[in-house]
Amino acid sequence: ASKMPQILVCFHVNLRPIRSVEESPHAERARYQDIPRVDGSTKAHFKPQSLIIAERFRFYRRDQQLGETMADYVVALKQQASKCNFGTFLEEALRDRLVCGQCHTLS
Repeated sequence: ASKMPQILVCFHVNLRPIRSVEESPHAERARYQDIPRVDGSTKAHFKPQSLIIAERFRFYRRDQQLGETMADYVVALKQQASKCNFGTFLEEALRDRLVCGQCHTLS
């Protein structure tokens, strides 16, 4: 019970309501040109980079699906590998995944 206040302090959230545009004292003077533009840093904030380790996990877990052609499988692997930042290891990673991820069916 003694740790409860500390935890609540750590997760305190400001719940004040946001003022609407109509409540703003400058609402009648606001113009469209005065609205801040969305720049590159704002776009980057809303579309963060994926984690390399998560992308590599998806790459290494990608197996050829039943009925998927080898050409389609290679394309899917290359698309996934492009997100993995393999650098000079790319060719080896693709080769290894092709060998290990092939769908083997008995005919």
